[in-house]
This record gives sequence, C-alpha cells and structure tokens, in this order.
Amino acid sequence: MENKNALTLVGIFSLIVGLVGGYFVGNNRGVVLTEQRLLPVIETIFPKPADFTRSLTGKVASVYGTSLTLEVDDPDDYLPHVDGSPRKTEMRTVKVSANTEYSRINYQALDAQGNPSRTQASLSDIDVGEVIVVRSAENIRDAQEFEAIEVQLLRY
Repeated sequence: MENKNALTLVGIFSLIVGLVGGYFVGNNRGVVLTEQRLLPVIETIFPKPADFTRSLTGKVASVYGTSLTLEVDDPDDYLPHVDGSPRKTEMRTVKVSANTEYSRINYQALDAQGNPSRTQASLSDIDVGEVIVVRSAENIRDAQEFEAIEVQLLRY
C-alpha cells in the first residue's frame, strides 16, 4: 500500500512540475512570438532614433565658464512607458567657443507667415532650467562631451 501511495505522490509531483515548467516555457515562447509580431508595428509608430545625430535638445543643468551641462533624454529610451514613468535622462557637457552662434527662438511671438521670431543671443543669456537645442559638427548621439557650433534658446 505504501508503494502505491508513494507512486501516486511521485506521479502527482511529476505532473505539477511538468505543468508549471510547461507554463513558463510556453509563456516565454508566447512573449517572444508576440514581440516578433508586434515589433514592426511598434517601430512604425515609434521609430528608433537615428544612430547619427548632430543636434540634441535638453534642459540646462549648469553653466560654468564656457561649458554647459545639459540634461537630455536617453536616445535608447524612446518607447513610451506603459507605467507612466518618465524617460531616462543623461547629462552631457557642451563646450562653447568664440565661433559658437547663439539665437533665441520665441514660439510665443509669430511673424506674418506664422514663423517664430528669431533674435540674436549670447552665452550670458542662457539660464539654468532653460530648454536649448545644441548643434555640433560631429556625431553627438552618444558623446558625453562635445563642442557646439550653434546654440538655440527656446521659448514656448
């Protein structure tokens, strides 16, 4: 009788292990297949950022001499977060020189054609917390430090 109970318990245990293992293997396979099917649709709606970029937009974290510290969105964190959490950010150091051009673009003041007004600006016009666009002659997608050839101060 003990052998029959032991055999029954081994059978039930094996069945449970098989069902749980099958669930995880099947569920993992389902996730992989779903991602493969949906990834082209997601990338159509939310295209992957280019591997080469010469401009970044971000918020000024600090201004020190001829260097700006800029907080920018992480280019690899481009898909929306379903939990509502904010995008990851990165800090970049922007070097400016005497050749750097500055302008202020004001989207609150439009001209007759509906374009935002543009005025000259300077490094001293840049304040912490201001949103700016920086342009460089090189690929700055992943550069932690780079030289800017143009800085645009944005007003919305």
